[in-house]
Amino acid sequence: MSWTYVKTVLGALQETHVSEYGKTLQKLLALTLRRLGYDHLEERSVQGVDIDVMKQATGERLAFEVKTSQTAQITIGEKDGRGLDARRTDGYETFYAILCYPLCFSEGWIIVPSRRIKPGRHQVMALLRGRDETLSQVINALFPSIMEEIAPKLLQQPHGSLLRFLKEEYKI
Repeated sequence: MSWTYVKTVLGALQETHVSEYGKTLQKLLALTLRRLGYDHLEERSVQGVDIDVMKQATGERLAFEVKTSQTAQITIGEKDGRGLDARRTDGYETFYAILCYPLCFSEGWIIVPSRRIKPGRHQVMALLRGRDETLSQVINALFPSIMEEIAPKLLQQPHGSLLRFLKEEYKI
């Protein structure tokens, strides 16, 4: 499946589910990580780091703060950095997962180790130099097929129901 289709679906979701859009993307990233074999997943919609995952067989642990933007900039807050620092202390590799739609969309998810970004305002395209190439590629290879699988169901959801649907249907 292509990112062109993903772009079309995200555009439709953005238009009809404005208030849930960012959190929906966060949950879709969590679903992608689950499908990549991370069998323990904790996704938080309110407080704390957005996503923690672990592969129990290997003990690999990752934590993500998700940032979505409709402009070419994102803001990293002090609280974001402190949350990821705490997860790193707990033995997690920590990342910012950035999706900029529509302006920087050609890059897909940009996964950047948290130690490479300081709090403040950042140009998304400038963060490409510091991204984790392998993790970005693995996520971006799977994300379009997940979107293809669930987009018809997502697009049928009435306004205000995406997050509930993803929780009930996909347990995220």
